Amino acid sequence: MSNRCAAMLWLACMALPAAAETAPAPLPGAEKTLKTRVLENSARWMQGDSPLQDINVYLVGLQRQRADPTQQNETHQYCEQVNQDFAQCVLYDGNGRGARLSGVQYIISAKLYEALAPAEKPLWSPLGYAILSGQLVAPGVPAVAEKALMKDKIAAYSKTWQLWNTGGPGRSGSALPVGEAHLLDNFVRDGEASAELVRQRDQRLGIDANKKRSERQSLAPAARPAPR
Repeated sequence: MSNRCAAMLWLACMALPAAAETAPAPLPGAEKTLKTRVLENSARWMQGDSPLQDINVYLVGLQRQRADPTQQNETHQYCEQVNQDFAQCVLYDGNGRGARLSGVQYIISAKLYEALAPAEKPLWSPLGYAILSGQLVAPGVPAVAEKALMKDKIAAYSKTWQLWNTGGPGRSGSALPVGEAHLLDNFVRDGEASAELVRQRDQRLGIDANKKRSERQSLAPAARPAPR
């Protein structure tokens, strides 16, 4: 399947609903006033042009803090494919109303990665294992379109900054986005990701990571670097 056909099929599927998310705990702060709601509605109608209109790719991945690998998260990635070699994403801790904006992510091709300065390269994490293991998924998309998308990203790298640690399986997060930003890594080998993190993600989205792993093994030769 050509990249153009894959992209068209992907966009045609973006209207499909994703799996439901549980509602997050309320944030500190007062309820919106009537004045605030009126201003929001006015802005929605009068400020039509927005970069958010170009965000049309939805992914869900599993990542960990580089400084503390025990801090593992399920990240909901809403991305804009700026060109064939570069994508930019906003990260949330869920896909429902009330989900919290927890970070930002950039995805580049192997070509752009190889052109980076030596000091910059360590900040980027390969996507190959995340794809081959079934940890990175595109919920609500038919298998053929999802695999075409993953084939396009199998040699890519991401740089991800967590701005708000909202928690994970068995641990609570911060009520507000306090503290320093954390660099997140993709997992690169079996046994690194918490089994409970994978199980909860699969159950919530109605998917099977092991099945996806089996279906994606034909992509392994193109992964950069080779899976460990």
